Formats: sequence, structure tokens, C-alpha cells
Amino acid sequence: MRRVLVTGGNGLVGSELISLLLKKGFEVYNLSRSGNAPIGAKGFKWDYRKGELDTRALEDVDVIFHLAGAGIAESKWTKSRQQEILDSRILTAKLLFDKVGSMKNKPKHFISASGVAFYGVNDFSTVFTEEAEEGEGFLASVTREWEKAAARFNELGILNSSIRTSIVLSSKGGAFKKLIDPVIWGIGSPLASGRQRMPWIHLDDLVNLFLFVYENQLEGAYNAVADENLTNREFTKQLCMATNRPMFMPNVPGFVLKILLGKMADEIAINGSAVSNKKIKEAGFNFNYNTLEEGLNDLLKK
Repeated sequence: MRRVLVTGGNGLVGSELISLLLKKGFEVYNLSRSGNAPIGAKGFKWDYRKGELDTRALEDVDVIFHLAGAGIAESKWTKSRQQEILDSRILTAKLLFDKVGSMKNKPKHFISASGVAFYGVNDFSTVFTEEAEEGEGFLASVTREWEKAAARFNELGILNSSIRTSIVLSSKGGAFKKLIDPVIWGIGSPLASGRQRMPWIHLDDLVNLFLFVYENQLEGAYNAVADENLTNREFTKQLCMATNRPMFMPNVPGFVLKILLGKMADEIAINGSAVSNKKIKEAGFNFNYNTLEEGLNDLLKK
């Protein structure tokens, strides 16, 4: 039985990934501050601020899925919150690197979450591939440092992969509830210009993609996005159609979003870029939900 380690396994994506891994017959370890783990997995404690990690979590592990990180949009971006968003990704990866480096039997693969924010969010026309250079903005700088921390595992002879995730849609929580609730309440409306792109992925496809990268020993960066790169207006219109609600007019002005969201408004609401999934599809991965209509048909029936 292959043993894997997941960090951030109590979150939306991590818990779903653990569920999939268990169904596939893996033995699953989970690292968290509490030491708790989803049912079926074994939990261990760590504290990146103190540099503490129960190294039993690393024993005979074949792959590490590194998903730990403070939520991007859970609270306003004060300086301390921005530092937490960065540290919870970079320092956790560094702690894992330091502990793995001292082990005789090392994992074969390190697969880290990342984000399509790597490309920046101020370009409404370009469709970004993994070969594109880093964009501008706070989240772009976070993902750059995130991937640099993950890339260090190559120094230990360990395969390294970064999965650049987009908006994750799930009926179990996360961004989807925030997107669908205003529509259900009858106040669904495009944000700012409505022209910004909204790359997305269904949660089921995302966890299957993580497993696919591991099972096929893929290395490097891969965009985790569905085929469609809808504008915010198109995305909102489809939400309204799927729930039989009218699209409320006018658009929510950008200045209102900045009042409500603060510094994060520009990067998570007002702007957004299109992203290509060609690389992962050419590697052989098949998406179950390639259009928003397909995704919504599944999410709204649950």
C-alpha cells in the first residue's frame, strides 16, 4: 500500500483529495496544527511558526501533496494578513524541505498547490500558458515565492510539480457559495466592467488532476482550469440562467468593491485573466466538467 502525506487536508480541496486517495487504496497521513485528520487518514501535528513537525508523518511517504495555506479571501488584506498568506505557504514548504532533507528515505514527488494569479490579473485579452512570465500584484508575488519554495525539492532529487489552481467550484463550500448566493437572492450582477476573466475548475476535476500528476510522474507547472474562460458578465449570466433568476442591473461599481473588499478587490474581483489548460490535456488528463453549464448542472443538483 502506497503512503502519501497531505498538508492542509482539513480544507475544502485537501479533504476531498484525501477522500479520493483513500478510495484508491492509499494510506494517507495528514499534517495540521491540531493534529486532526479526515476520517480514514492519520493525523500528525506541525507548527511552522515554531519550526515544529512530527517527523513520523514523513516516514516511508511516497509523495507529499502540499495544500496548506491561509485563505486568500477570508478577510481583508491588512499587512499582517498578507504576511500570513505568504508565510503559511513559504514557511511550511521550507519546514518540509528541511525535515525531508535530513531523512534517508525521501519522498519521490512533491506536489504543491499554486495559483493562476501567477500571471497577474490585469490582462483581459491574453490566454496565459505555463511558459508565460510572472505578472504583477500581491498574489502573483505570493505564487512566485510559493513555487520557488517548492522547486527546492529538486535539490534533494525529488520530482516537483506546481498545480496552478483557479476558482474552485464545489457544492461543499468555498467560492461557489459566495458566487451563487447573491444570484439566488435576486441581486446577481456583474462586477465592475464585467469584462474580467474568471478561470475556474470543478473540485472533482481538481483532485483528480492532483492524483493524475502524481501517478504519471509529471513535473513542472500545470494550470488547473476548465476549457472555458468566461468573462465575469458571462459567468454571472449563466448562474442566473441555471437558477432561474434575473440578472440584476447595473454592474456593481469598482469603487464599491474596493470599499467592501479593500486591497484585495483589484486582484480577486475587478480584474482577471484567461488561462490555458492545453498542457495538462496534452499530458492525457480529461476533465469531467469543461463548461460552466456542465459544472452547474452537477453542483446545483447536490
